[in-house]
Amino acid sequence: MSNPLDARIVAAIQDDNLSVGGFAGLALEIFFYQFEFNLPYRRYCESLGATPLTVKFWEDIPAVPQQAFKDFDLRCFPPELVFKEFHTSGTTNASDPKPGIRQCGVHFLDTLELYEVSLLEGWHRTFERGLFQGAWPLLKSPETFILLVPPVSDAPHSSLSHMMHVVSNYFAPKGSRAFWKEGQLEFQRIVDALHMACDFNDPVFIIGTAFTFVHLIDELHRRGEKIVLPEGSFILETGGYKGRSRELTKAELYSALTTTFGVPDNHLFNEYGMTELGVQFYACGAKGLHTVPPWARVQLMNPSTGKEVANGETGLVRVCDLSNRGSVLSIQTEDAAVRQGAGFQLLGRVSASSRGCSIAADDLLKMQRGQS
Repeated sequence: MSNPLDARIVAAIQDDNLSVGGFAGLALEIFFYQFEFNLPYRRYCESLGATPLTVKFWEDIPAVPQQAFKDFDLRCFPPELVFKEFHTSGTTNASDPKPGIRQCGVHFLDTLELYEVSLLEGWHRTFERGLFQGAWPLLKSPETFILLVPPVSDAPHSSLSHMMHVVSNYFAPKGSRAFWKEGQLEFQRIVDALHMACDFNDPVFIIGTAFTFVHLIDELHRRGEKIVLPEGSFILETGGYKGRSRELTKAELYSALTTTFGVPDNHLFNEYGMTELGVQFYACGAKGLHTVPPWARVQLMNPSTGKEVANGETGLVRVCDLSNRGSVLSIQTEDAAVRQGAGFQLLGRVSASSRGCSIAADDLLKMQRGQS
């Protein structure tokens, strides 16, 4: 363990009966720790009048805008203790690079243990003990576990590639099948593997980003092919498009997946996560709700009022994640969602209303410049 807090965080993540009070108490402890050791974050909190003396509830822990990971080194440890870096795609400033300005957000980790425990516990809860446990047997076979994401060797700073590396090593220790070569999808190998699965009537579990599935669907349409996968097959899509393919709405994508591969809507999953967080959220079907694991909390915030929206209303996703001990506990995203009871229905990134987050990012930047 790299930090005395980590053992208790791991225990909380693995606790099926983590209480509301247990979450709140540990969240406040992590906030106190981050306030002490994360200098840019402390300055930001102080500018808001939020300190360990004034913050009494986890809901009052200041959330850092997602953009801030591009502008600051948000870590609670010195640079020599950085064990791993996860980088965002960095598309925002790519067309107008400026000297000395980082083009992507960076999440620094001094240990991978919390990230990987959170990841694997999320998969166990979702696919072994959760609503989607029908997919569980497929995860144990390398022959049916198909990855459409770059390997870690090609993308060492990708949290998604690392995530799939950990998942595949855990669930298919004899090796899963990846279909990338020199930064490109190997379409022919994918098609051959899917045809073989059909020939032997072996269900498959396919994992890829939304844009890789669009490319695969377009390639099959170009060839005039449809591959109706064996009954019991599952598909997990994750991530956005980021200009790498034509964009489809979620309903359009799921309809295309069903039409092209014959996989029903209730066998289509979405994983919602981000480079800046350790926790992931899962949903089933085009209209499915994302569930929130016990070691995280999701608030949907009105960017104009700064208040949490009511059930059935739309707000910007704010995540409080106990596994983010080494950086920032609470992160304000620019993703919109609708609150639906204990879960949420993700709508996607919004540009117009993200100004509410940008104001906070500007404030953080000014505080850092004023005291550097």
